[in-house]
Amino acid sequence: MYRLVSGKVICSLGLCLALDVSVTPLFRFDFFYPPVFLYLLVLYTAFVWQGRHTFEMGVGVGLLKDLVSFQPLGLETIVLGLASFVLAFVVQKIDRESLVNRFLACFVFVLSVSFLVWGLARFLVSSSEISWYPVTACLTLALSTSIVMPVFFYLISWWFKDHEPLKQYELFG
Repeated sequence: MYRLVSGKVICSLGLCLALDVSVTPLFRFDFFYPPVFLYLLVLYTAFVWQGRHTFEMGVGVGLLKDLVSFQPLGLETIVLGLASFVLAFVVQKIDRESLVNRFLACFVFVLSVSFLVWGLARFLVSSSEISWYPVTACLTLALSTSIVMPVFFYLISWWFKDHEPLKQYELFG
């Protein structure tokens, strides 16, 4: 587990931000939204670092996303802070190693964050347009992020070297 102000964590935040801002918009189609790698970093913090820094990572990711988005300032920070607090609590209660639990938690987390951000932005900006497009966008965003999650977790655990080698007494137990 790393401190949040370590070089590797800051580099991974910068890389995920660069991917979210510059690369993933190239893969956005009519009803398909590419994954949000910053959300995956919050989920990785919750699952692998056992929820110790999940709230801080969620607030930091929210600040970064607020700085590069066109939504009201602080909206994503508040939503991600609250959602990461709930995520840290939920992750303590479930089996963190199960791929199904990780997939479902990722799907629900991304879906709830994207719906809350969309709903609050709609409330604050007060547009009168009603369509199904934001609903399908939130669903495809959650689905694509959940599908990419196992590969992202594997690569980021290699980056952080979070896999513990087996000890001699664990080989025969």
